[in-house]
Amino acid sequence: MLARFLRLDRPEIELVVARGRRFGNRDLGLRVLKVGHSPSRFAIVVPAKEMKQSVDRHLIKRRIRSVIRSLAPRILLGFHIVVFCGSATVNWSFAELKKSFVDLLKDFIKKES
Repeated sequence: MLARFLRLDRPEIELVVARGRRFGNRDLGLRVLKVGHSPSRFAIVVPAKEMKQSVDRHLIKRRIRSVIRSLAPRILLGFHIVVFCGSATVNWSFAELKKSFVDLLKDFIKKES
């Protein structure tokens, strides 16, 4: 579980989905909304329609949380980020998932600058 100060609440997730910028592909995507100078906060969405097995959904969530924990100090301040995972991510190794997530963040940072 991510620390409370790193997690988004449901109303915040809905706001990010409605107004945030979209980055990624159909397997892994981000919605990002700039909110100020507070620490960046995250939510992870793995739809049950795409991944039927709860074991697989939880595996992906654990892996994404681990990546976020390791990168949180280096991620820019002031963003709400929702991570969307598709069904193909269950077949990815942890290293592939981390690389793809880091590449999406780099793409986002490049477009923000």
